[in-house]
Amino acid sequence: MSTNTERARSQGRLAAFRSLAADTRFKALSVDVFDTLLLRKPISQRRRRWDLARHLAERVRESHPQLGLRPQHFAYARQQCETLWFKSAEAYGAEDEVRLVDVLRQQAAMLGLPAAFAEEMRQVELALELRYLRPNRALAALLEQQAAAGRRTVAISDTILSGADVEWLLEQMFGRLPVHTVYSSADHAKSKRAGGLFALVAEKEGLRPDEFLHTGDDGLADRERAEDAGYAARELPRPWHFTARRRANGLGQAMRDTVRTSGPMSKAARQRLESACRSKWDFGHAVLGPLFWEYSSLASLYLTNSSKRKKSVALFCARGGLLMKAVLERQLQNRGETLPLSLESFMISRLTATRLAIGKRPEAVINELSREFEDTTVREAVIAIAGRPIELSESWDEPVTRSSMTAFLSGPDGQRLQAAIAPQNALCNRHIDECIGDAERVVLVDTGLFGTVLYMLQIGRPDVSWELLHLAKANYKNLPAPHFGKVTGLWVQGSEYSPVNHRSSILRYWQLIESIFEPDLQTVRAYERGGDRVTSNLQEEGWEEKASSFADPFLAGAIAYLDEAKDAQPGEIMDAMDEAWSAYSKAVRFPDARMRQLLALEPRSRDFGRQSLVEEETITLSRTGRLKQIRESLWHSGSAVSYFPRTYAVLQAGMEFYHVVRWARGQLVK
Repeated sequence: MSTNTERARSQGRLAAFRSLAADTRFKALSVDVFDTLLLRKPISQRRRRWDLARHLAERVRESHPQLGLRPQHFAYARQQCETLWFKSAEAYGAEDEVRLVDVLRQQAAMLGLPAAFAEEMRQVELALELRYLRPNRALAALLEQQAAAGRRTVAISDTILSGADVEWLLEQMFGRLPVHTVYSSADHAKSKRAGGLFALVAEKEGLRPDEFLHTGDDGLADRERAEDAGYAARELPRPWHFTARRRANGLGQAMRDTVRTSGPMSKAARQRLESACRSKWDFGHAVLGPLFWEYSSLASLYLTNSSKRKKSVALFCARGGLLMKAVLERQLQNRGETLPLSLESFMISRLTATRLAIGKRPEAVINELSREFEDTTVREAVIAIAGRPIELSESWDEPVTRSSMTAFLSGPDGQRLQAAIAPQNALCNRHIDECIGDAERVVLVDTGLFGTVLYMLQIGRPDVSWELLHLAKANYKNLPAPHFGKVTGLWVQGSEYSPVNHRSSILRYWQLIESIFEPDLQTVRAYERGGDRVTSNLQEEGWEEKASSFADPFLAGAIAYLDEAKDAQPGEIMDAMDEAWSAYSKAVRFPDARMRQLLALEPRSRDFGRQSLVEEETITLSRTGRLKQIRESLWHSGSAVSYFPRTYAVLQAGMEFYHVVRWARGQLVK
């Protein structure tokens, strides 16, 4: 389609909207702002944010040179703060819009800037916005013509900008305000995309929804949602060539960002990795320390955001969440900070959460159970779930499959299982109520990846507003994940390793991170009454000391870094983070024999009510057998060193090439 043809179509859509606006049944015209009343130039948001970061860095270089802040630091802080605000709003479920002023306050705090600097950042951002906008004078003329005829005209925008900021932009672009009123989602905590903002506007204007005619560029927010709300609506999309140019601009900036953040290792990163090879403590200090600083910083942001509107509580899930809680509390102590919600130790496990789900909706757990127990019989799975043998009417010696578990759970023996676990479920429910108290928003905190505990708790306790904070979020099980909208990954949000994102390399050897955060404590299998509160089998004598102990050498080194870095400048910390992620990525993707030995794991428990262990690797002699063992191992790149000590580098290069091709194919599909 030619540019002239597309321009003619756009003019035709506007003419159709003008003709429809003449209909006397409409008493108000409403329009979207960005890409409708204010037309953006084909500059991507990624590029706009980088330009903003450069301008802010130049200002700070003069006013606060001691902070050592560069454009990449501003870009990183803005991305993290804004992303966590949006993820928190999404997880909350109810309409809860993000405001620029909140994002900028947190960004300033993360960068060590005074709170007052957030206002200067806002002014700079608005001034730069003018460079990327041009006025839609034809639409503005139509609005003013209708206003002169006695109709109300309003602008409705889903944006983090306040209504006052949007009005300022409109006045600067047009020399006047071309509508009577501006409604911003940031001001009203309701959005067009969710539909609530349309209803609010109608109420505020004192008109019925069917008395509004709305237009905008977004087919979902400006047409479908407007019509759902009772408005008459017409879509005014931007031309295809504009969208293509903006995407190309974004791709170019993404490539530049990738070279800057995920390119070849810098000299400082190589030195960091070399120093990490000496011992587990050194690896923890040089590599994991900056990563744990990032976890603590981002977790603090998210938990603070979660307390914005409702009383909240953070429940750190046994076992890995207990040491995550200890690390966060240590960092808060180092920085002299507190959080606006309580941090509680939560005695839960996949096993006990699954029992709750079975007690409420057994059919909803079949996918998880058939995957978890695929190498056992139904009877063995039932014993593991119940925690003891129970009397069944049949032998149930067939292998666990979806059909066999469906037959079991829907029959009389399924009811026997429910009766057997009912007393434990009652105690688990009481423990949940004790931990939550009167909080209205409950944030689970755990290591990662799939969030089985959250999924099961949503089924077993649907009365609670659950959400989950993970270090990494990934659907490695390839199962339906309806709970994922409530899961936030601090380090990783995608389900696969990306060669252009160093952080995603933790998915190449996730068990390392998971094992570091696991204290020497039992998994939660059973509850009992312990005085005024319910306790679990994990809470043996001395459990609190173990749950806050940094005896593990990896962890001890990381904590030493946090203690030493408490007075470091933000720019120095962020540089260390970049170097550490680069070093970590190289260590797990291309380990040599020394790194392979350093990062090797002991056999790990399978959990879920079973005592068996998972070996990282087993010894086999044939070449075919060794290749199979590498594929089945927890750490593919590390196992290549063990099984092929002379040619492992070739295998590691082949693994990386496979992941690059897989990633590239995924990008093409998108």
